[in-house]
Amino acid sequence: MRSEGVTRYALWLLACFVGCGDNPYVERMLEKMGPLEGPTTYQLPNPLVLTRAGDSVPLHATFGDRWTVLNIGGTWCAFCRLEMSELQSLHEAWSDQDTRVVWVALDSPEDQVEEWVRRFGLTLPIVHGPSGDEWGRFGSAWLKGVPRTFLVDSAGVARFFVRGFRESAPLEPLLAPFLSGELSPPEGP
Repeated sequence: MRSEGVTRYALWLLACFVGCGDNPYVERMLEKMGPLEGPTTYQLPNPLVLTRAGDSVPLHATFGDRWTVLNIGGTWCAFCRLEMSELQSLHEAWSDQDTRVVWVALDSPEDQVEEWVRRFGLTLPIVHGPSGDEWGRFGSAWLKGVPRTFLVDSAGVARFFVRGFRESAPLEPLLAPFLSGELSPPEGP
């Protein structure tokens, strides 16, 4: 019975997003969620993460010398699945220019991540994030849903973020001006 109620609520919520037009409730909810993308100066936390080899390392140790495109997601996330080929393409296009693309997998069953590595032909660095309670200590930027993508400088400061999946607007055109040096990220912290 509980799942029937959840299904009804999910369908109602979907109907509101798709068909309710100027629904003030939906507008307030979207406003609370904040922008979908933009400049930022958020100092990223440095929790311990697990490499695929099983080593425990600080998150910042996985970063590149110049830029890191840090994506947070999970194999259970349908939108994360849709981003995988683009993340792999970014890795292939930018890795020879002192830029790293790192995927933080929030999955605990490592075999699910390994299945994705095989299915999508992933060669980009992948680390397993800490448990949900540990992520919770590091600030709301981590907790507003996945996928979540940050453009991080060599000091561990996020300079640009993208929240959610962008089917109609891929990540590379947003990030390329920063990666190539055409645009400077915001100054901060």
